[in-house]
Amino acid sequence: MSTVIAHLTDPHVRIDAPERRERVGRVVRYLLELPQLDAIVISGDLADNGLDEEYAQLKLELPTAVPTLVIPGNHDERAAFVHAFGATNSVLDVGGVRIVGLDSLADEGRSDPPGAGELSAQTLEFARQALASGGPTLVAVHHPPTPIGHAVMDRILLRDPGRLAAVLNNAPQVLGLLTGHVHTATFATFAGVPVLGAPPIAFVIEPQADDRLIASEAHPPGFALHTVHPGAQPELRTRFYTLP
Repeated sequence: MSTVIAHLTDPHVRIDAPERRERVGRVVRYLLELPQLDAIVISGDLADNGLDEEYAQLKLELPTAVPTLVIPGNHDERAAFVHAFGATNSVLDVGGVRIVGLDSLADEGRSDPPGAGELSAQTLEFARQALASGGPTLVAVHHPPTPIGHAVMDRILLRDPGRLAAVLNNAPQVLGLLTGHVHTATFATFAGVPVLGAPPIAFVIEPQADDRLIASEAHPPGFALHTVHPGAQPELRTRFYTLP
């Protein structure tokens, strides 16, 4: 039987912007009407300011009956994230599929330029151990390891992506890398693996001729739906959604 995983990203929940939480709720209500939903992944920037109150608001919208994996992004704050959700690196096994979540939040004061991501030695070792065995696997990390063609966003992606490539090169069971951060749906390949960026929850970064960052909340929230089909050669199929 196939496994269906909803991939959400960048809700940026804020106490003074209740519409952000409402956008999460809209997506979750839509997902719960699907004929099959085995897990939810949220690939970073859960809170806009990394506040305990923001994480508490987000958790009120998440379904308790659906296994959920969350990872931090550059807008998250590690201590508050751990208090709300537990460890920042995590593994979720569901329906014969392993989902490995990796923390790419740079240590405070070390992100150069601000907003860029990095995988610590501890996180890379966690990834190696989590990928040492298992069947079909998806890896979630907030910062994409490959450029997307936007001059500003391409300066704040995952730093030193070759270290992640070295891990993936030893894990042929990885079917896809799930990312966020750039606030638009994206597709690329990296280390022979599809890189799938989900449409954002909070706002879209609209393309501009001069590559300015123009954030628009006029667009409805979106998500990606990843279906893993089992077999001798498991297949990953992805659909991108924007709510009506």
